[in-house]
Amino acid sequence: MSTESPPDAAARRAFLSQIEALLSQSAIAWTSIEYRTLPIYKGVGLVVTAPGMPGEAHILAVSLYNRRAIDYVRFLGTGVPHYQLLIETEKGGSAGYCVSCDPTAIVLALCAWATSRHPPTKRALVPLNEHDLLPLRPRAMIQASIQQRAQVLLSRGVDRCGETMMGEFGLAHDSALPQLEQGLPTAARERLEEDLHHLASDLVLSHFPRQEDGRLPLGVTVLLASYESHLSQSRGRQMWLIALGRVRIGSGQVGAGSASGPYRFLRQVLRTAQPFPGGSCQFVPAAAR
Repeated sequence: MSTESPPDAAARRAFLSQIEALLSQSAIAWTSIEYRTLPIYKGVGLVVTAPGMPGEAHILAVSLYNRRAIDYVRFLGTGVPHYQLLIETEKGGSAGYCVSCDPTAIVLALCAWATSRHPPTKRALVPLNEHDLLPLRPRAMIQASIQQRAQVLLSRGVDRCGETMMGEFGLAHDSALPQLEQGLPTAARERLEEDLHHLASDLVLSHFPRQEDGRLPLGVTVLLASYESHLSQSRGRQMWLIALGRVRIGSGQVGAGSASGPYRFLRQVLRTAQPFPGGSCQFVPAAAR
C-alpha cells in the first residue's frame, strides 16, 4: 500500500467516509473495507471485498462535469462530487459499474453484488454474419483507395503531413487559423505547430465518420487535440484542433460538393464533445506521429 498521498486525499477520504459509515451499518460482514491509493486513478479510493465473492469493489471520489465528463485528478475541483463504483473480477475484468452522488445508491449496489450467489457473467455475443458486414464494405473500399493513393504520392516523395498531400485529398486549413493561433500561449502554439506537422491527411480522411453510402455527413466535427488559450471563452468551452466535414454554405449548397472536403482546423467546441447547434462532435483516431 503506497504511502504517497495526493493533495486532495483528505477531501476524498471525507467524501468516501459516508460510504464507509453506511457499509458498517449494513447486515453484511464485509471481508475488508480499506482506503488504498489506486495507481491507475492516481488517487485514494475505498476498496471493499465481500465474503465468498471473488474480486473487489473500488469506490472513487470523482468530479463530474456537464453530467458526463469525469475528472479523476482534481477533487473537488469545479465539478459536482460523485461516487464511482467499479467491481473488478479476480482476472481484472469488470463485474459492475455505477456512478451516483447518492451514497445509498452505491451501498445498495455493493450489497446486491455481495449477496449474489454467483458472480455476474458476461453474455455471449452473437457472431457476425455476412449480412452484418455489408454496411462496412463501402468504408473498407474507400479506406483502401485512400491508402493506395497515399502510397503512390509517398513513392513520389510527397510529404505525408505536408500541404501537397492535403491538397491531393481535398483538405484545407481554415482561414481563421493564423488569427486564432495568436491567442495561444507560446507553449500551446508550439505544440499546435508540432501537431499540424504530424497530422497525416490520409489518416484523417480514412477514419472520418461516414454515412452508410460512404459519403461524409454534414456538420460532423472530429476533436483532435485541445490547447490553452488567452482568448476569453464561456464556461465549458475550450480551444480545440478539429476536423470539420462537409458544411452547408447556403440554401441547398454544400461546401466542396465532394465526399472528401473541406476540412477546417482550430475552432472552439464543447469540451465534453456533446452535440452543439449545427452539427455533432465525435472522437476518432486522426493523426500519426
